[in-house]
Amino acid sequence: MTFGRPTTLPEVLQALKRRVWECLEFAEEYVFVGLDLKDLEAEGGPADQFAVLTNPRAQVMAGDVTGGGADALAMDGRLELDLWARLETDEAYRDTAALEDATLGILQRWRRLLKRGTGLQLFAPLPESGGTQSLLIEPMRLVSWELRPRTPRVGWTRHVSAWEVKWLEDTTS
Repeated sequence: MTFGRPTTLPEVLQALKRRVWECLEFAEEYVFVGLDLKDLEAEGGPADQFAVLTNPRAQVMAGDVTGGGADALAMDGRLELDLWARLETDEAYRDTAALEDATLGILQRWRRLLKRGTGLQLFAPLPESGGTQSLLIEPMRLVSWELRPRTPRVGWTRHVSAWEVKWLEDTTS
């Protein structure tokens, strides 16, 4: 595999969406790109578990451009993956179950996302059209993660992780 085929942010996001729903075993419509997450919680979410790729941001890697920037711009980016889970169980040990349930617990889902080879850590997506040149300049890497407290206590458990994503933004197509 080689790295750094010129691409676009929408193509990168689509490849990441596909990887997330495959490794979490969600229906495709439960993994999406979004910006305003407050609406999701207020509306009850599309399902009891879903994932949102959010807050994509990047800066140009100065001095690392193709054709003086006329062909492609090397982008050093970061995006967040919000994993939402709502597990309704008996009142006792509800938080523990939301975290540790062997099938639906958010920590089990997180382990699937982190796993090298089948998850996002060191993931280097190939174009959907085929080929052996990755869409990224280098494999993805985890930057940070946190578990957000449930609010209200019977509501959603959220696992938020930030990922480093570097790609060549195609400026010709």
